[in-house]
Amino acid sequence: MLQFSGERLTVKPLDISSKPDFIIYDDFGRLSAFTYARALASLFFYSPRIFDVNEFILNIAPYVEPGKVVGFLTDTDNVIRLTDTLRFTGFSTDLFTSSLPEGLERRGGDLNLTLFEPKSLGAVSLSLSVVLSLCKKAQLTPRVKRIIDQLLDLSDLHDWLNSLGEGIKPSEYQVILSPTMEPSLAYLKNAGLDVKTVANYNILINSLIIYNGSDMMIMRRVRTMISKKSEVKEILLDADPILAPSYLTLKMGA
Repeated sequence: MLQFSGERLTVKPLDISSKPDFIIYDDFGRLSAFTYARALASLFFYSPRIFDVNEFILNIAPYVEPGKVVGFLTDTDNVIRLTDTLRFTGFSTDLFTSSLPEGLERRGGDLNLTLFEPKSLGAVSLSLSVVLSLCKKAQLTPRVKRIIDQLLDLSDLHDWLNSLGEGIKPSEYQVILSPTMEPSLAYLKNAGLDVKTVANYNILINSLIIYNGSDMMIMRRVRTMISKKSEVKEILLDADPILAPSYLTLKMGA
């Protein structure tokens, strides 16, 4: 069983499907799940269906033909509920989890397990490893080559991330994530930050907007709205959109 430690950043190839039927996640599995889904969509032009674990168990799994599921779960109860549901309904499952209930592997079913530590470094290591693995299967376009080169040499990553937003203390602001950055939300909240999205921010609170080049125009409108009433700071994390949420999670020490 391949493991991703929460003590250091590790990026290494893994065996992951390039054509899953469903991607399933819980709160702290969202970073890896959406990184995976975005990589599939933009590198393979393939868009699997992606669901929160509760939605999938209650409203999807009982009513669809069995297929390939790739899950990213960190909660023990969610792991048990999902694997029981998929075993009874005949799904094939690759499960990336930070919680391994006793006896899970002995329950049977078509289940392949990969364990990662629930700390943010474990989740980021998993997310970046998923991207590297898919890039190695994809056509070698200039974008794919850039991503591979970045992931194989992370020596300058921390210095670059530390240079972004120097002097800004995120804990003093309402942190508003752009749509591209939303997969990092659970880990930033876990770090004690007041995190909002473009759907639920407060224009009356001093705010730190964090965005990617891909959604710059959306966040300019948000900045304009808030700046009429409150102070606004911003951080542009202009990495590839597939990698940006993982990089943000690292930067915030979430």
